[in-house]
Amino acid sequence: MAKATLKEVAKLAGVSIATVSRVLNQQPDTVKASTREKVIAASKKLDFKLDRAARRLRTGETRVIAYILNRRDPSVQFVSELLLGLTDRALLDEYHVVILPEAEISPLGSVEYLSGSKNCDGVVLTHTKLDDPRVRWLQEQKLPFITHGRTRCNIQHDSVDYDHLKFLKLCFAQLNTSSKNVALVCPPTEFTFSSIMNEAFQYMLSQYPEINGSIITEINAESTVEQISDWASRESGKYDAIISYTDAIINALIAGAAPNSSIQYMTRVFGRSKSHLPETVFLLHQDLYQDGWELADALINQLKGSPIASYISYPKRSDEITI
Repeated sequence: MAKATLKEVAKLAGVSIATVSRVLNQQPDTVKASTREKVIAASKKLDFKLDRAARRLRTGETRVIAYILNRRDPSVQFVSELLLGLTDRALLDEYHVVILPEAEISPLGSVEYLSGSKNCDGVVLTHTKLDDPRVRWLQEQKLPFITHGRTRCNIQHDSVDYDHLKFLKLCFAQLNTSSKNVALVCPPTEFTFSSIMNEAFQYMLSQYPEINGSIITEINAESTVEQISDWASRESGKYDAIISYTDAIINALIAGAAPNSSIQYMTRVFGRSKSHLPETVFLLHQDLYQDGWELADALINQLKGSPIASYISYPKRSDEITI
């Protein structure tokens, strides 16, 4: 008699494959008690048990995706929503996600360990750099991978990235007609998306010749609240609008600006939350759940032999974010 599958258990229980996997992998806190009972009853009726060791011996596959957790992630929400999308999509193909903190002992970090241990079938990288040594290493080792963020290594590879130009186009469209001086607070310069945002900003300025633009690199999400507020008290009065790549610094900017300042603030929000920002701030979301889903989808398809894929995540307004 053929062994039952995860899909068959899900069908019998009337739930998704992801829900079955969460229950059987002892993640009950994420599943309602009534649903959990249905899954357990269905798995018992079909005599279904997870047996990854047997599958690995049979196929050589681990059915594991490794997510390299960067120590500079901008917020807990950034990580949680990206991972939720990643795991939900992975479970549809019975893949599981393990988290490996970035080891900063060398430029290669944790990917060197992964390549040697053979504990995963593919790798997800974030916080990419222009010429990322991890990308070169993984390609040389022939270990499948995908990046959250593009690189410019002259190596074609799967990636998921935010549409920074679209973000800036929407911001510029919201500028007051009297705005003449606009500042863009860029990410740390070693990351690829800092260069991409810089280039997109220069393009927008070429479309709005009446606007003077300044790129700000003195502050970013890694700056302290005091550093951001001090910058704002000294410099923000020079600008009619300040566009930030991250919402993490907006409140400190506002706090440091002169009282009754008329500066427009515009920012990207990681994930769905917006309650921490004043209603006057123009914001656009990056749908990290969808990013995570697309990361897993492209990597799994790569493991199945599909060609290289790139997904661009478009800025969304609050009412467009769903899970």
